[in-house]
Amino acid sequence: MSRFSAEDQFESIDLTADEEEDNAYNLEDENPEVSYRSEDIDVYGLVRRIKHKSIYIPRFGERQGPDNDTEGFQREFIWTNKQIDRFIESIFLGYPIPAIFLVKLSDQRRIVLDGQQRLQALTMFRSDNHKIGNYHKNDGSGSYVLAELSGKKFSNLSESEKLKFEDYIMQVITLEATPRDNKNAIYNIYERINSGGTPLTAHEIRVALYAGEVVRKISELNDYGNWREIYSQNFNKRLRDHELVSRVLALYEGYEKYMKPLKKFLNDYYMNSNESSENLDKSSLVFKRACDVIVDSGVGRSAMRPRDDNRINIAWFDSFMVAVMRNIDMCEQNKGDSFRQAYERYSSSVNNEYFDEYFTGATTDTFDVRKRINYALENFNLEDD
Repeated sequence: MSRFSAEDQFESIDLTADEEEDNAYNLEDENPEVSYRSEDIDVYGLVRRIKHKSIYIPRFGERQGPDNDTEGFQREFIWTNKQIDRFIESIFLGYPIPAIFLVKLSDQRRIVLDGQQRLQALTMFRSDNHKIGNYHKNDGSGSYVLAELSGKKFSNLSESEKLKFEDYIMQVITLEATPRDNKNAIYNIYERINSGGTPLTAHEIRVALYAGEVVRKISELNDYGNWREIYSQNFNKRLRDHELVSRVLALYEGYEKYMKPLKKFLNDYYMNSNESSENLDKSSLVFKRACDVIVDSGVGRSAMRPRDDNRINIAWFDSFMVAVMRNIDMCEQNKGDSFRQAYERYSSSVNNEYFDEYFTGATTDTFDVRKRINYALENFNLEDD
């Protein structure tokens, strides 16, 4: 059973303002050299390459091979059966389909950069794991093509239909950065071409390209029981929960050095943590202890939902969590009621004027991030009045 649920959207983090502000800034790419080549590959050849993993679609949390470049994330398959049917119909009609973008890895394999949904749909149908729905031309539920294919799997097609499907040509563009491990260069390319029907978020791109030990450890934290109590039992399909854990850890370890844009700050954190995970090991333990004291005190879900609308406020939570983690030894000695009382004093002290100033709107500006975390560190304490 999937760990995602229909309630996921209700529990999602609203990062729109942050992302719009962050996208106003370009990452420094140190003038990387990026080359590409275009080729035409038929459906049969694409499916064969995917099965042999010379072209592959990584899964979040999977380890596929010795090269860490090949461990990463592409979002869950989100197309509906009807979308798959319409895509297959387009192939039989000979309609043009957008190019597939790949990135060449150090072991010569190619990772899917853009086109996951299309490639998965091709593979599912060609492998007999998808059956065309029931369509009828006369009642308007489908075109002539879908009516002819109605209720069929690939194995049920006529030989001419199989050939028509497998012989369809798709354009494939392979990108390569010099040096090949220049992840910021690939990140920039990813963002520029990421304009499909449901574009990947900045963090989905990050987790794909900076995969390694940091992704594994943050995934473990995202699974941690008391973190799920605070956030939600429902995992976010777009990795908003995973991103929030990443954001808290990065700010906890070095908010004093934070410089916009946020996406580069987090990219650098991932890259540095992959090179040396000692700080990540320590901060992971502190993160768990902070989650424990928040849940044990009864504050729980309120720690990231300061208003009555039950929406997660990331600016409120990242600053509060940094304050708790920076003082975790004191928190450990004052669990339960004393922590809850301290949280209530802190939250009630933030009146509407302060709340709007520190915790709403676009909140990734350098000054705003440092200001709100300093405010939390100065005003959240466990001392009695």
